[in-house]
Amino acid sequence: MKTIRLTLILILMLTVFTGCGLKDIDKRFFVIGIGLDQPEDEDNKIKVSLKLAIPPKESGKSAEFQVLTAETETITEAVRTIKSKVDKELDFGHTKIIVLGQKLVQNDVRFVFDWLQRRRDIQKIAFITVGKPSGLEVLNVKPPSETLPADSLILPFGQGGVESPSVVQQKLYQFYQKTTERGLDPILPIVEAKKEYFDIKQAGVFNKKKLKVELSKEETKMFNMINTGLEHTDVKIKRDNKTAMVAVEKASADYDIVQGKKPSIQMNIDIEGIVEEQTSRDPVTEKALQKYEKAGSKEVKATALSLLKKLQKENVDPIGFGLRYRSRSWNNDTEWEEWQSIYPTIDFKVKVDFKLLTPGIIK
Repeated sequence: MKTIRLTLILILMLTVFTGCGLKDIDKRFFVIGIGLDQPEDEDNKIKVSLKLAIPPKESGKSAEFQVLTAETETITEAVRTIKSKVDKELDFGHTKIIVLGQKLVQNDVRFVFDWLQRRRDIQKIAFITVGKPSGLEVLNVKPPSETLPADSLILPFGQGGVESPSVVQQKLYQFYQKTTERGLDPILPIVEAKKEYFDIKQAGVFNKKKLKVELSKEETKMFNMINTGLEHTDVKIKRDNKTAMVAVEKASADYDIVQGKKPSIQMNIDIEGIVEEQTSRDPVTEKALQKYEKAGSKEVKATALSLLKKLQKENVDPIGFGLRYRSRSWNNDTEWEEWQSIYPTIDFKVKVDFKLLTPGIIK
């Protein structure tokens, strides 16, 4: 009797599941990248571009892609419009990169992240960037070395590709959290579209709503050094009309918020490396190393102070000084207002410990 009941239950379950709308893999288009831009037509609110992966017909050949766009008042409507242009179901489960156009981020972009967060099929670990000059142009770039669609755009932000000190990594869930977190502002890498490659060397800081300030290549490297630490980067040092390139093995920073009559932020930066190259033909002696250390400390300190004051002037805080202040305050009702009054005038003090371990290969 039990066997008959179990059999009937299984039959009923199979009957229910036959109408669940599952699609075979050959009846799906996998969306691997999303581009969002401000359209030229003011009547349309958003321009949506989807990069669709096309599997190779023959083994050994690189996969192709297709980019389809639509301009509408809402992102949802744009996606439905693009659906009418293809013969397969759109699958967002493999979306790994989201590119916001340079023009779009000049205005309030919170509605974009509201849609991205609500979509259950978009992975919250997808990387997000700012695209120059637009998200569409970034998605259309196809480097000759690319074997899988969008791999050359995705790999620089993960652990499997190139490791560059000028690349800021930001995932969708991280960006969304920072738009609501008091004392920590979002920052995104800026990807510039070239003819056959991507140039990723800058970052943009947001004030919860829109892009507030762009960082230069050196400022982006300094931000990474302060925020997460760096390994295997380089520092250019100039002294006595000579230039030296230092191969940095390790660079890290920590800071303390000193409260009192005149609040300040004391930042300590530690750098270890070797002199890899210099313009002078003179040998790199121990005495020369000491001069390079002194010049390197001075240069790094100046760059760090310039970056910190630039962020302070624009009233943005991607490092999280405000979050640190709130975590160490007991006045939960007034701590945020206190920090907002302190940050615009807080004093920055930077100490750099620059160590050159050996003369390297030049001696």
